[in-house]
Amino acid sequence: MQLDGKSVFITGGTGGIGRPLVALLQKSGARVFVYDRATQGDLLAHIDSASAMVTAAAPDILINLAGYNCFARCEDQPAADIIGINLIVPIRLSQAVLPAMRKRGGGQIVNIGSMTALIPLPHLGCYVAAKAGLKAFSDSLRREVQGSGIVVTHITPRAVDTDANKGLKAELNAQTGVTHDSADLVARRIVAAIVNDEREVRIGWPERFFALLNALLPRLIDRALRKNRDIGERILARQHEITPHKENTAMKRIAMMILAMPALSLALNTISAQAQDMPAPVMQPPAQMLMDGAALLPVADPVMDQVAVLQTRWAEIKYQGAGKEAQLAAMAALEGQAAALVAANPTRAEPKIWDAIILSSEAGIIKGISALPKVKKAKGLLEASLQQDANALEGSAHTSLGSLYYQVPGWPVGFGDSKKAEQHLKAALRVNPDGIDPNYFYGDYLIHQERYAEAIPVLEKALAAPDRANRALADAGRRQEIRTALGIAQEKAASAKPKDYN
Repeated sequence: MQLDGKSVFITGGTGGIGRPLVALLQKSGARVFVYDRATQGDLLAHIDSASAMVTAAAPDILINLAGYNCFARCEDQPAADIIGINLIVPIRLSQAVLPAMRKRGGGQIVNIGSMTALIPLPHLGCYVAAKAGLKAFSDSLRREVQGSGIVVTHITPRAVDTDANKGLKAELNAQTGVTHDSADLVARRIVAAIVNDEREVRIGWPERFFALLNALLPRLIDRALRKNRDIGERILARQHEITPHKENTAMKRIAMMILAMPALSLALNTISAQAQDMPAPVMQPPAQMLMDGAALLPVADPVMDQVAVLQTRWAEIKYQGAGKEAQLAAMAALEGQAAALVAANPTRAEPKIWDAIILSSEAGIIKGISALPKVKKAKGLLEASLQQDANALEGSAHTSLGSLYYQVPGWPVGFGDSKKAEQHLKAALRVNPDGIDPNYFYGDYLIHQERYAEAIPVLEKALAAPDRANRALADAGRRQEIRTALGIAQEKAASAKPKDYN
């Protein structure tokens, strides 16, 4: 199908593969509509409204790219979330576009699968099942609509070089001999498949060969994947050990949430493991729910439990720490914990935000040029978190990034930029207009800009902000900083007034 003038509806359009894919589609003349979790909500939780949206839009092309994966032992995988986003959502959206496509006698549905559907791998059971189901659904639907003018395309990528392959995933990849394709290459291959009306696309010769072996000689692949299983078990066990927590079960779930998947590569006499990468998802998996009589009770979020641990310890170090060296050492140790949480949960924005906050706090203790590497790393984490969820932690990424932009020196020393600072700080206030932090940092920014009169009401609002749950120490420390800033703003504003000689 030629793309010029065609309408395309895509999920996962802001992820690692999604961004270059959307750019290529637009460059080819297509009108692209991206489902955006930040403004439209979690896709799985809002599948009814998303389906209604797709039905109303009646796009020429539907691309089901969004995905979610969990590298863990089978019993620790959130089956409903994984199967929901990887299988149920594509089926529901396909159902939504089919009536209009049948009526006009044409259209294309593109489902992005996974090599793990053809080579089922250990520690990925629910994801493998979902992607195998998507492959079967695509084949069934293709046969159903044959002769109607509707094309069903199923694309099977292998490992892709995106942010999902950072942290612990990089270690897993190194140990399993992963060969990556670039996100641009995969995006171009998807576009080519659409233009050429291809039915089935499998990327990577060794993987295609092993998929055939798995179908013909599954016991051979069973033996070959023992090494893969052992490597995965070691990584999972060690991650559990280096991130201790009182609740072992909760910590285990955190350690397992690695957006990673192994795949195969060819060796001389053995078959070693490769990794399968998914496009960075637009959505986070929705909170699971348990039925208790007539009430629905949300399951605790173990990632947020660990974020709360970071928040509490950060406040203790920042507001109760004694001595620069001891404070810096404690903050550095806390940053190590935050980095481990980020690596274990690459699809979550919240750990990135707190890793960045801790890094920024370290930089504030160090001061000077030597602190720049930490603030640059913090900036990268905050930007990545905004790509995943701009509203996470009530817009805290905007607050923190804005504070960096006005406190870090500008070019040629650093990346400081007062205009970008104000943009981010105002974005944070739009998300959380009554919050203590967004009002404090915007007020502090106004002081830095010598806009003292403007700063006063903002800081007064920050001082009157409601208390945050379980953040008593942080709120007390912040209010002291607000009082200091407010005193400066009032003094400067008063001294700037013209004298009255009457």
